[in-house]
Amino acid sequence: METTSLTNGRKEIGGHEEPSRAGAVSTSSSSGLIWPVLFFLVLTVIMTWPLVLDMGRSIVGQYGDNLYFIWLIGWFQRALFVLHQSPLSTSLLNFPEGWNLASTEMSLGMVLTGLPLAMVGGPTLGYNFALLTSFVVSGVTMYLWVARTTRNRWAALLAGTAFAYSPFRMSHYLVGHLNLLGIQWLPLFFMGLQETLEGPSRRAWRWGLVTAVSLSLIAASSQYLLYMSVVISAFVVLASCVKGLTPALRIAFPWTRILAWTLPALPVVLLISAPYFSAANAGDLPVRGVEAAARYSASPTDYLFPFSGHPLWGSWIAQRFNKSNWVEASLYVGFAIGLLAFVAFIMRNRSEVGPRTIWLHVGILMTAFVLSLGVSLHWLSRPVRVMLPPALQFLSADDGESLAMPARILYSYLPFYSSMRVPMRYGAFVQMAASFLGGIGAAHILGWLGPRWRPAATGILFAVVLLDFLPPSTKLTAVQGRPVDVWLSRQPDTGAVAQFPFDEADSEAQAYIYYTLVHHKPYIGSLSGSFQTRQYNRIKSVLEHFPDGESLSLLRRLGVRYVIVDALWYDSRDALDDVQVAMDQLGARLLAEVDGQLVYDPSP
Repeated sequence: METTSLTNGRKEIGGHEEPSRAGAVSTSSSSGLIWPVLFFLVLTVIMTWPLVLDMGRSIVGQYGDNLYFIWLIGWFQRALFVLHQSPLSTSLLNFPEGWNLASTEMSLGMVLTGLPLAMVGGPTLGYNFALLTSFVVSGVTMYLWVARTTRNRWAALLAGTAFAYSPFRMSHYLVGHLNLLGIQWLPLFFMGLQETLEGPSRRAWRWGLVTAVSLSLIAASSQYLLYMSVVISAFVVLASCVKGLTPALRIAFPWTRILAWTLPALPVVLLISAPYFSAANAGDLPVRGVEAAARYSASPTDYLFPFSGHPLWGSWIAQRFNKSNWVEASLYVGFAIGLLAFVAFIMRNRSEVGPRTIWLHVGILMTAFVLSLGVSLHWLSRPVRVMLPPALQFLSADDGESLAMPARILYSYLPFYSSMRVPMRYGAFVQMAASFLGGIGAAHILGWLGPRWRPAATGILFAVVLLDFLPPSTKLTAVQGRPVDVWLSRQPDTGAVAQFPFDEADSEAQAYIYYTLVHHKPYIGSLSGSFQTRQYNRIKSVLEHFPDGESLSLLRRLGVRYVIVDALWYDSRDALDDVQVAMDQLGARLLAEVDGQLVYDPSP
């Protein structure tokens, strides 16, 4: 006897989904994933060209945060397989106090993805492998979600393309934010969450496990993304609990379905997050003021203007609009995807997906959009100044002149929310929801067209999306230590390294952290520009006056054996002679001069 049920607007017959339509695809077996994986693999090579030509030695763009993540992969490799110790903290940075890596993002999932390749070809190869893999996985997970929802492989590939190569991902790729490329797991999490909450009850625990695993992968990629995912999923849970618009607005909590994913997820997520809780208790986790959040609050216009790195019209955008914070503000969802998402919305009552699913993801998009606006309203990257009457002053932001946004409440009352300084990163969820809805819109259009016009329409849609998201032309930069770091690697492993001028070393902290992979000696610096340690705050004011008696005395107390002086920097300011005379008078001994770097032993 046949039975029918409705799941996400799709008809099931006898417990099986209805036969495939034109353009439909099965995602029930691994063979159904071969072509999507190959598609996104080839497209990733093209969109990140020429990185694949020199993955073991070079990075895209210039030195920056990419070097920190290369160091992180190299440090994990050395800690686990050479030093046989926990890699979660290190005494080689911020020496001698040491550095708790949980004071910033450790991105365990991305590090472990790159670790096998790092053991074969070095940390740069591991970093690039993890980076490129994230593009492929992003496309595939979005493909799975849209293909399951629409049963249309072309619409699913289009949505995966929009999500994987969006300006959000491309901008963070260009500067090496490996942790934020972990948005690859978001589609899998929200697909599993929706199926757990609203799918057939007999499958709730199976989908709950998918949801739990994907949330754990998000936690391992980025605590930022974990926290934001939990906040957005709270909206999904509440929206799924609304059983109908009645005068009483009945809400019933399906506790069994909620426990189906929270129970298996909780222990793993807590285990991954434990180092961060420990860092918070020790005072090592930075707490941001609302001023920092205001600087990184998105403008609605950030979603409308194309990527400033676009090779055709990006420079025109950059010249006419404030794009100084282009990395975080690259939130453009795409003209074609935005239009297709709108098609999905206006055709929601005729869609086989069902209006409830579309409304749910419109809600996700709007929730993420509002939260990305941060603590105060901005327009064109500038605060919107308003004069509110006394009765409405409670709507003012902390500066008394801007309009406060709902996220201001979260910064005040949610634990750890104030540790997130960049609310713009909710834009990843906006892009995810827009890509999903765009896939539904594309499926509707392609299903409406006849076989004669469908191939041409598919080609046009792909051409427009790819044109909209064309990446900038990029150059490769070799990742290597300096000659002085090679020289240091041959010296006795006694004492730490300090680099001067101290301010310059601070502004290029990622590079000097990476150099420790070359010389393997403790370094008194750390990622101090964004995450200032207690030791850094104590010593900075003294070391800024180097070279004098007080700064040299401090270096000796810190256990510094090698003081590296950038002779070219001081010479360009006619100060090199003064430095050399002062070091000689203070009893420091010149050990070597290597490629414009003077190495002193500060011991008397």
